[in-house]
Amino acid sequence: MPDLAQALAAADRQFDRACERLFDLVRIPSVSTDPAHAGDCERAARKLADDLAAMGFEASVRPTQGRPMVVAHYGPKAGGRVPHFLFYGHYDVQPADPLELWKTPPFEPVLRKDKDGVSRMYGRGTADDKGQLMTFVEAARAWLSAGELPVRVTFLLEGEEESGSPSLVPFLKANRKELSCDAAFVCDTNMWDARTPAITTRLRGLVHEEVTVTGPRIDLHSGMYGGPAMNPIRALSKLIAALHDRNGRVTIPGFYDGVSELPKATRKQWQALKFSESRFMREIGLKLPAGERGRKLRQAMSTAIDIGQYLELFVNKRGVPAQSPLPPGIFGYDAAYKNPFRQFDPERGRQLLAEAGYKNGIDPSRGERLKLGLDTSATTSEALLQYEFFASSWRQLGLDIEIRATTYNQFQDKVRRGAYQLFSWGWNADYPDPENFLFLLHGAQARAKTQGENTSNYLNPEFDALFERMKTMPNGAERQRIIDRMVELYRRDAPWVGGFHPVSYGLTHAWMMNGKPNNMARNNLKYLRVDVEKRAALRREWNQPIIWPALLIVALVVLGSLPAFVSYRRRERMAAKPA
Repeated sequence: MPDLAQALAAADRQFDRACERLFDLVRIPSVSTDPAHAGDCERAARKLADDLAAMGFEASVRPTQGRPMVVAHYGPKAGGRVPHFLFYGHYDVQPADPLELWKTPPFEPVLRKDKDGVSRMYGRGTADDKGQLMTFVEAARAWLSAGELPVRVTFLLEGEEESGSPSLVPFLKANRKELSCDAAFVCDTNMWDARTPAITTRLRGLVHEEVTVTGPRIDLHSGMYGGPAMNPIRALSKLIAALHDRNGRVTIPGFYDGVSELPKATRKQWQALKFSESRFMREIGLKLPAGERGRKLRQAMSTAIDIGQYLELFVNKRGVPAQSPLPPGIFGYDAAYKNPFRQFDPERGRQLLAEAGYKNGIDPSRGERLKLGLDTSATTSEALLQYEFFASSWRQLGLDIEIRATTYNQFQDKVRRGAYQLFSWGWNADYPDPENFLFLLHGAQARAKTQGENTSNYLNPEFDALFERMKTMPNGAERQRIIDRMVELYRRDAPWVGGFHPVSYGLTHAWMMNGKPNNMARNNLKYLRVDVEKRAALRREWNQPIIWPALLIVALVVLGSLPAFVSYRRRERMAAKPA
């Protein structure tokens, strides 16, 4: 059996001929979406099958309801148990329109050296997917020219990928046993750049849905019905627009189920690629990406805050860093839970900021540091120091933070209208139940829309649906499961930069009942109860007469008076002297 070095040497020797074989395939205009090219698709499929058969594969062209499939099998002659790999590719191509934009005819491939010194192939299909398809065909040829393939191989070559693959799933089901394998490789991806090959380990998915909007039964004149009648296009536009929120987040309930954070090792690999988001967008004439920019930005800002240091500096450590909206003592609180975005990690914050599109804090739309306003109604020196703590932490990421101190009325007006970027807020709960904390993120409570208590105006349909189920449930395993999911959504979306849950201290007499100190109840006087008998007993115990100080005083007085008394008695005993 040949080794890898022999196969690579064979590939090098055959390189020029391999390019010729690719060009021969590119010359066939196998456009699957155009019925006029059905014969060309048949011709491309037959060419591939004949070529594979000549290499030693058991190859055949399989008819479908649309364009044919090419299936080819190869097994080592030595037999035995070896891995079975399937390679998928497609031989059909997209239409070449508009033709006037081509410098050379699309189905007359050429090899041309560009200004960067890199030679590139130009022709319809060289990059999607005939070029990729021929990489594994030519790799198999190189192994076979040096001996034989070390594994069982199946090639599945489709002719309808560019038209939605309508025949692929039925074909896979009908030939499930034949096409079963240990691993499948989809050879329809890119190199990382002009000089760096790549193995792609994950692909973007696709969901296809057909929506029918039913409108009026007849055509309408806009002058008569333009206002009263809902235009189906308008209804459909609203539906499509609602798929994403204002931050680019997908609003379909359950869409993010099972989506975990990127593993650190994978993130490190990606960062080593030095991908330039601005250059990527500039190549297509855009500046800003359309992804979830706000979420990554909020996560970055959250990791930049050392809340432990804040507690030490400003509240004498009288607080517990908040990992979720739920404080200790409330059902659903998990003392072991650590929110990954509430762990102080400035380096992680800078990474997340770059992923958000603001590398080193630079706003690519302006070429300057991203400027954010931190609103507050506090004007005392102590309060401004606290706000400066947050602002300086975010400036370390490269952001430009401006503290905007106003009157309380102006501040409240901004919060009511949602006319802010950053502000600090707290909450004194009304009763000790998770509902009274999680409702602060309920979409129906959005301050800007309903003047509710959701001052962050957070909107997540899945969170809202879970809240409606959870809010009146009795405490139990099911309620805990729902709360865990809500906390997970909170963690991922990071609508708050979590602060801390305050710790309060209080002293009460043993005879005072129902007097547990807390930050929720302000009318607790009516609940207090005095144990009169216990208070009286404790008073007697505490107020026992202490007489030794009085005895000491008497003794001191007696001792202090004794010399005078002795002197007086001595004078009384003295005999009177004659005048």
